[in-house]
Amino acid sequence: MNRLFWQWEAFPYTQDEKCCFKTAFTFVDSVAEIFGPLLRGHSINIFSKLTVANPHLLIKKLHASQITRIVVVPSLLRALLSTLQLMRMEEEEKGSEKLNSIRLWVCSGETLQKDLLDDFFLQFTNGKTTLCNFYGSTEIMADVTVEAFSSAEDVGKQVDGIHVPIG
Repeated sequence: MNRLFWQWEAFPYTQDEKCCFKTAFTFVDSVAEIFGPLLRGHSINIFSKLTVANPHLLIKKLHASQITRIVVVPSLLRALLSTLQLMRMEEEEKGSEKLNSIRLWVCSGETLQKDLLDDFFLQFTNGKTTLCNFYGSTEIMADVTVEAFSSAEDVGKQVDGIHVPIG
């Protein structure tokens, strides 16, 4: 509960918040992903394992649902960004702004690499998107540190060399 109270204060939910659940129940991030929005009166869209395993389909469903916050491991974020680039190059997706509805991205569960952080802010330049690098060990069942980035400028100020801080 302390973790959830902290999350609600640090990253408050807006009235129009749309969240999703796509993490395995056995992964610690599932607790905040499920109960964070539900205990604040928000519904969650549930995406299947098959959807999450297909970045193109996941992007389409996130966009269709106008999801506003998501929890991802960095490897999934990398797959989503690569797929977004391909989708934008396809004729049918030209001019599309897929995933611009997501205002809060939480990366957790793996090391967030600087090149991925840079790629993220090359894609999301609207100034309305925050990417958080959460860290916490599975043994304690919670994230314990966070470093938040809202722009490429933040990355330049907060990242020393190639190591992304964990807060």
